[in-house]
Amino acid sequence: MIEGKPPKGPFLMVSNHLSYVDIVAFASQSDCLFIAKKEVSNWPVIGMLAKSMNTIFIDRTNRGDIPRVLGLVEKSLQSGQNVILFAEGTSSPGETVLPFNSSLLEVATSARSPVFYASLSYETPTNHIPAHLSVCWWGEMTFLRHLFGLLKLPWFSARLVYGNQPIQRENRKVLARELWRKVISQFSPVVRPAGVEQ
Repeated sequence: MIEGKPPKGPFLMVSNHLSYVDIVAFASQSDCLFIAKKEVSNWPVIGMLAKSMNTIFIDRTNRGDIPRVLGLVEKSLQSGQNVILFAEGTSSPGETVLPFNSSLLEVATSARSPVFYASLSYETPTNHIPAHLSVCWWGEMTFLRHLFGLLKLPWFSARLVYGNQPIQRENRKVLARELWRKVISQFSPVVRPAGVEQ
């Protein structure tokens, strides 16, 4: 299910992050590249997919790598590309939206550019493994085991909601907080309370 539509590019967009499936969800709606931790480049299947989409890889253990990545994001936007940033910095089971990291939003505040936002959630059929354990990929889950489990599902659905208006601020930390509030306000939790069916 898609609500709203992606903006006209080039754009920088932030979203919550639940799984490697997020890449497919966004790529199905618009041409875009992603920012991912450098370890992803060596993962089976996903690494090849990420490289084929011109993903920008960042070394999260080295803050000195941030200027390089900011430069690549700026260059990508200037060349007309759309960039998706999973601003939580990690994937989660989708109980809530984790606070957004602000470091890479410097590219928007420096250029006084607006940042768009979107939210993602997933659902699986009743009586099947719930989405937070089968579609979302987090914690110590191994890739191949997760992928095989995902492929056993008869179907799963994604809910991708695009925000109405971009946000522009001069301070990256203020921008990160406001984007987070917007995303969480339209986010549908993947983890359901006990006794409540999806």
